[in-house]
Amino acid sequence: IIDNAISYKNYTDKQNNKVHNIICRSSKLDKKVNALTTQIEEANNELKTTLSIPELTIDEHNNTWSCIVQALSNLINQRCKLPENISQKIRIFSKKLAKMMGLNKSTQEFKMTTKRINIMLLSIILILSGQLQAQTCNSYTTLVSPDSRFTTDSNGTVTDNQTGLMWMSCSLGQDWDSDSSTCMETAIKYNWKEALGAAESTGFARYSDWRLPNVSELTSITEIACHSPAINESVFPTTGSSYYWSSSPYIELNSDAWVVSFSFGFSNIAFKYDNYQVRLVRAGY
Repeated sequence: IIDNAISYKNYTDKQNNKVHNIICRSSKLDKKVNALTTQIEEANNELKTTLSIPELTIDEHNNTWSCIVQALSNLINQRCKLPENISQKIRIFSKKLAKMMGLNKSTQEFKMTTKRINIMLLSIILILSGQLQAQTCNSYTTLVSPDSRFTTDSNGTVTDNQTGLMWMSCSLGQDWDSDSSTCMETAIKYNWKEALGAAESTGFARYSDWRLPNVSELTSITEIACHSPAINESVFPTTGSSYYWSSSPYIELNSDAWVVSFSFGFSNIAFKYDNYQVRLVRAGY
């Protein structure tokens, strides 16, 4: 019995060491991702300071807006052969732009300042630069979450036919746009306690039983064949390549809970006071 106990202890020690090494490697990966994010932000800031447009007359403003809209229309044309996720971002941007312009209003009513045009042109540049950060998938790896696995609904929900769970198509804080079948605006980040509370107070799509998924459920919708983000983007559009909270606490440390990275699709532990994105789930059928 003593020999068996010693052997079992040695085995568990080895397993704990493996887990520790995995966590260390993922922490190093997080630092690399954060460093890259910082570089991108610095480049964007530099672009903001260097991009300038001379003062324009009202007519020149109108012509500029017309050119922008035409350019966006050309970009989403199939002849451009842009990746679908990039085309989707441009469609969202174009829709916001048209709303902002107020195309049915008089010239005086939608006169824009030079600064505003600078911002909009910069947004176009950043959208196109997103091609460098677009989702990458390994064509030699079989997809574990193909479109056929899910049933999407026009109300912004999606049912996983494999698990029976119903998910929000968007991250919490985003708005579902049924016309373009995509998620608008920016997802909100919560700490763990806030995420649990936000789930309880949500009545999205007239359902009142939304909850924070446990770590196994959340991991089940990752796509191992893809990264940045590691998810089916046609089913879960505009998903952030970042950590998402699960409802699972880390039993060895009361201060931690499990998160899932949708950058590379692995689970990890994080401090409960950290702020991350949220996707809610409910029992489907």
